[in-house]
Amino acid sequence: MTARRYSGDVRRVMVLAVACVLINERRATFESLTRAELADASGISGPAIEHHFGDMISVRRALVQHAVEHNEARVLLQALAAGVVDPMVLSVRVRREIKRLIV
Repeated sequence: MTARRYSGDVRRVMVLAVACVLINERRATFESLTRAELADASGISGPAIEHHFGDMISVRRALVQHAVEHNEARVLLQALAAGVVDPMVLSVRVRREIKRLIV
C-alpha cells in the first residue's frame, strides 16, 4: 500500500490539528511544543514541518490563527499566557470559552 499524498494546505491543517490535540491532551504546552514532537505525532518528518511552516515561531503563529478559526480555547489560553495573543483581538465567544476554562 502506498502512502497517500496530500496537498500542502491539507498537510498544514493536519499538522495544526495535531498540535491542538497535543496541547488539549496536555502532552505539550504552547511554548514547549517541538518540531520533532509535532512531526512524530503528525506522521511526517521534521524537515516537512519546516518546509510547510518555516520555523517554530511560524508554526505557533499559524496555530494561533487555526485556534481562533476553530474555537480551540485551551490552545488560545496557553497562547495568551505566553503573551503571544492580545485578548482584545479574540471574539466574544472565544473569550467566554477561555473564561469558562479558567473558572
